[in-house]
Amino acid sequence: MISRGGKLSVAVLPYEEASKLCDGVLPDYIPKGSTPRIVKLGNNPGCPCGGTHVSVISEIISMKVSQIRTKKAMTKVFYTVGS
Repeated sequence: MISRGGKLSVAVLPYEEASKLCDGVLPDYIPKGSTPRIVKLGNNPGCPCGGTHVSVISEIISMKVSQIRTKKAMTKVFYTVGS
């Protein structure tokens, strides 16, 4: 269950540090030694950025997280963004 008002954090981290935030596992498509961007919502494990980018954060009018799934140490976040 997602609690309202959960803290959102985003950081570009060294591979090993990013892996720790993501329950010790990053997807195979993220090269070792890289610096992935990790998004963390509330107390859920972090997950690599899904690739949706804006020029400035003020372009995002609203964001609703519809689902967070963790399966086999892989976390997926589903959301909609209003701009």
